[in-house]
Amino acid sequence: MCTIALIHRIRPDQPLVVAANRDEFYARPATGPQVLDPRLGVVGGRDHKGGTWLGLTKNGLFVGLTNQRTSEDPPADARSRGEAVLEALRAGAGANGDRSARALDRVMAMRAGDFPPFNLVLGDGERLFVAYARRDGWESRELEPGVWVLANDRLGSPWFPKAERLQAKVTKVADAPWPTLRAELEHALADTTVPEDVPIDPTSPVPAAWARALQALCIHTEVYGTRSATIAALGRGAVAEYAFAEGPPDENPFRDFTPLVSGA
Repeated sequence: MCTIALIHRIRPDQPLVVAANRDEFYARPATGPQVLDPRLGVVGGRDHKGGTWLGLTKNGLFVGLTNQRTSEDPPADARSRGEAVLEALRAGAGANGDRSARALDRVMAMRAGDFPPFNLVLGDGERLFVAYARRDGWESRELEPGVWVLANDRLGSPWFPKAERLQAKVTKVADAPWPTLRAELEHALADTTVPEDVPIDPTSPVPAAWARALQALCIHTEVYGTRSATIAALGRGAVAEYAFAEGPPDENPFRDFTPLVSGA
């Protein structure tokens, strides 16, 4: 599970800015940014099944996913959701022109029912798409310029007020000078505030006490929490900045990984 904020085509020099927290069980292995495909210039974290939850390409494509919260058990032979992210990145990395559309076409050619349900967002500074993979197929839409936040459901879901809080925080500073915006994004991702009252989705398998804890932007529980954070800024056909915090961002600094993707 993750929360991904996107500033799309508001900043002329940074047409796509991404700020994301990755939330996961502590026992699930993962490693930080590395070159995932040296031939195509794909960089991102790697999960224990070989895919990634968020990645970038040298030519300026971003792809990230959030798990869809559901009470359904995934099929025993389900594919890793991280495979879909990696395939989208590879398709966009090898494309000229409309990288994001090429990546979207590639991932939507995969059978959505082969994966546990998830939500995908991808963009290259020109276009930004969200896609939802469900048992009965895919649904996608292109997003207009603005600030968007994707949590563990569709955009605008009433069950994730944390997304609205993060959207409000980011909107206030979306056009600020980069040092100011970068600092505010780090601060927002590190917000451990747990709201007093949260709406409870009656179809959710998550107990009410957990549902409240999971509405923090930076989550801390005994077995599950925010494992890492990413801030990235895309220019025209390139990655201008790529920073990563190994661990919850309220306790760990962001390190610069821009040279990793620029040299991939």
